[in-house]
Amino acid sequence: MEATQRITPDAPCDERSTRIVAESMFRDLKAYGMPNDRIIEIASQLIGLVTSDLKSTPVPPRRAT
Repeated sequence: MEATQRITPDAPCDERSTRIVAESMFRDLKAYGMPNDRIIEIASQLIGLVTSDLKSTPVPPRRAT
């Protein structure tokens, strides 16, 4: 039986957990019958959403050194 790991908002965000989330999303999309070109479109939309969110998030001013 495969162990299931849960990714929570307070979990450390490392390369392994990122890969786990990506693989899980990919498996789910394939299980729903999603073709590869649609998965690429979804990934592109996710990148666009993150980009928009980053642009709308205020950047704290730099401290002079």
